[in-house]
Amino acid sequence: MPMNRLTISKPLATALAVAAVLLAIPFGIILWIESEAGQRWIERKAYDSTGRVVKIGDIDIRIGWHPGARVTGLQITNPDWAKTSHLVDTQLIDGRVRLLPLLRGLVVVDDLTLTQAKVGLEREKDRNTWTFKQREKKQDEGPQRLFVQRVNIDRGFVVYRDTTIDTSVEMDVAGNVAQGGGTIDVVARGTYRGNKLHAVANFPGLLPTPDTAVDMSMAIAIGSVTAAAAGTVRAADVDGIDLDLDVSGASLGDIKKLVPVNLPDTPPYRLQGRFRNPAGAFIFDPFEGRVGDSDLSGAARYEKADATRKVPLLRAKLVSTLLDFDDLGPVAGAPPKTGAGETAAPKQKAQAASIDTTGKVLPQKRYEVEDFPLMDADVNFEGKKIVDAAHVPIEDLSVHWTMKDGVLRFEPMKFRLAHGLVTANLSLDSNKKPVAGKANIELAGLRLRELFPPTEKMKQPLGDIFARVDIAGRGTSAAELMGSADGRLAMLINGGYISNLLMEAAGLDVAEALRILATKDVDVKLRCAVVDLDLKQGNAKPQAFVIDTTDTVITADGTVDFKNELVDLKTKPVPKDPSIFVLRTPVNIVGPFKKPKVRPEIGPIALRAGAAIALGALNPLLSFLPFIETGPGKDTDCGKLMAEVKRAGVKEVKK
Repeated sequence: MPMNRLTISKPLATALAVAAVLLAIPFGIILWIESEAGQRWIERKAYDSTGRVVKIGDIDIRIGWHPGARVTGLQITNPDWAKTSHLVDTQLIDGRVRLLPLLRGLVVVDDLTLTQAKVGLEREKDRNTWTFKQREKKQDEGPQRLFVQRVNIDRGFVVYRDTTIDTSVEMDVAGNVAQGGGTIDVVARGTYRGNKLHAVANFPGLLPTPDTAVDMSMAIAIGSVTAAAAGTVRAADVDGIDLDLDVSGASLGDIKKLVPVNLPDTPPYRLQGRFRNPAGAFIFDPFEGRVGDSDLSGAARYEKADATRKVPLLRAKLVSTLLDFDDLGPVAGAPPKTGAGETAAPKQKAQAASIDTTGKVLPQKRYEVEDFPLMDADVNFEGKKIVDAAHVPIEDLSVHWTMKDGVLRFEPMKFRLAHGLVTANLSLDSNKKPVAGKANIELAGLRLRELFPPTEKMKQPLGDIFARVDIAGRGTSAAELMGSADGRLAMLINGGYISNLLMEAAGLDVAEALRILATKDVDVKLRCAVVDLDLKQGNAKPQAFVIDTTDTVITADGTVDFKNELVDLKTKPVPKDPSIFVLRTPVNIVGPFKKPKVRPEIGPIALRAGAAIALGALNPLLSFLPFIETGPGKDTDCGKLMAEVKRAGVKEVKK
């Protein structure tokens, strides 16, 4: 019998032939890509597209439900101007992609493995190593098409240099390749914005793609700033960061070396809180911690510059429940105290030691006004209780600090002092050359009893003080501003009592002072005290200086030189009661602010002594006559003086 033969119709044969060809094409392409000729063709096309020399050691294409490829010896060169020779130089790249997303034009890499990968990222001026030739012009790239879900790195090394911000960082990167995932550890060292940097970070074997939030932890030290953080990050620009942040350093002012913020100098600090990045901003809210020896808590929001705002804006609400008065010193340009139990950074201790050697009192530290335009600010600060203020009771400090267009303002600053109220409006305009500063300060109802606590010799209330300061100066430190200031300083004391011993000693009433010491000091009523200083170019001259009691009138004249920190005043006490053995003579207060000398004028005393000797030759009893004071002094017109000072703006408040 003849053997049966399988017959295939012509249409079916054609279909099978077409299918075979269709199947052969991709396999042929794969074989061609894996061939020497195919790889060289890819290298040439890559060069034409990128302008970079690309070298491939070998390509191995794998097919199946999870297709992928292994590429060995891949090298992509950097431009000639770069210091690193290659953008990418790897021993092995191994990746697998999902099949179905490819049908929608998406490349989703499930696992990407890099072995001995070296990456060189560099930037200077308007060029960088990661922008290729065809991307030098800005263009709309459309939605993202490439997603990497998991990456494993074995012995990675990344170099990042950016001359525009004086940054050079080297990173060792390693992951758990053997388990196909695990974690990625990064160790970084180098400089950031000229500050020494060292950091360690830990990520899971996941890249923070837009649809994947990953856990991370890190610790970093940049200059004097150290930070530790743990939380989640994503690649998305909005809400991509949510971390618990712990940051510390020598001064909050040092942070401007890392980011464009202009914070005041402070003692060493440590703050902990939640750090996030909603749209167009970074938020540290809530946070708490310490600055110097003071606690600090609150919320801060840093809004980036945009089309409507040329510079960033810092908004904050800060609270200190127990504020150490010394910690406010650096804000005014003075270092914090550096004694036992005080918190201060090494540079602040050096600054304090330098001030001690100069013998100056006014803060000499320069305000860095050139940094004022870095940002705008709107900050409210509240200090509920202030301690260690030379035992003076200060409470309820509130400050509204603003920075706008290079002008710093504290408007207003208020606090309770000695049961009275101090209100100040201060400004510093960096746009004017020299820098212009203004101060308007009012003191209302400060109890001198609280400022000078009673002693065994003085137990009566001392009255209340009212004052006003209106001055304007030029300079970049408190010393320069006061040394060039024009304006007026007016003060009055409304009633009270003062030690009789103090008044007799001021008049060098030796006999009366000895009698008081031998018996009992008696407080005398203070009728009024008025000080009115006219300030021109840092030189203050009393327009009125009167301390008037029922016992003595003291007046003064001279100058107070704020520019050179020198005082030259002559006080003249005039008693209202007769007394024997009075060494009546003016008392001079002269010398530097830090250590002025108080000394009586010798001439008048010598004349009185000489007269006593001459009279004593006639009759010993007559030797007392030159020292007998008949009390020619008259009551000062306190009402007239007070009215004059009130016209300068001082507001007396009746108790």
